[in-house]
Amino acid sequence: MRVKAGLLLLGLGAALGAAEFLPTERPVRSLALGGQATANPQGPAALQDNLAGLAEGDSELWARWQALSSALGGEALGQGALSLRWNFLPGLGMGLLWQHQASPQLSRDRLRLGLAADLSRVAGIPGLSFGAGLDRLLQAFSLDPAFTYAGLPSRDSQAFDASAGLLWQPWSWLSVGVSGDQLTRPNLGIWGEDIFEPVLHWGLALRSPSRGWGSMEELYGQTWPDGIPENHGGLQWSSAAQRLQLRAG
Repeated sequence: MRVKAGLLLLGLGAALGAAEFLPTERPVRSLALGGQATANPQGPAALQDNLAGLAEGDSELWARWQALSSALGGEALGQGALSLRWNFLPGLGMGLLWQHQASPQLSRDRLRLGLAADLSRVAGIPGLSFGAGLDRLLQAFSLDPAFTYAGLPSRDSQAFDASAGLLWQPWSWLSVGVSGDQLTRPNLGIWGEDIFEPVLHWGLALRSPSRGWGSMEELYGQTWPDGIPENHGGLQWSSAAQRLQLRAG
């Protein structure tokens, strides 16, 4: 089992108002690739990038913490994740994910259980993997101290949700992935409706053959938060001899 940890410092702007439940809590590798790893999820980060990636790989434990500063009032925000993947049989894997985000007046948590299968082993479909997940979402508001002193309690809400992903690698140089989160349109409203619409992702990865200087991988894709497409792209250079990877996005 491998244990990995990452630390990332970011600036947080208007993303707090995005349609995703945890829009800024992303794996470090995905951020380095411009937010696009749907077609090449790796390690425990597959629990966020594309659940189908859990079907193959090593059993790993991953911890991450990020410290952010908001452009909206200068408030500090902390967030992190703890994820574990376990491949208990060839072509079958599962994972557990806990994500947490906290600001002075709002905290959000996601607990996810994911399962994935390599369908080329199970159903004879070459290069195709499928993954699905069950989420529990929790949201808590802390009221202004003036309200707290008046005896008004903080409010919280919770909901269950589902996620899924597909990964297809027809050739060694190409893989295509699609995934979706918030598929049940969870309602986390406290005084009314606060519905999070489905967020869909697709991506493709193109790989060059490994040469003396290493190999190159190009990743492209789109994300639809609230039906508005966002374009992403990234490059990854790898050298097996030097055990080195460089990424840009």
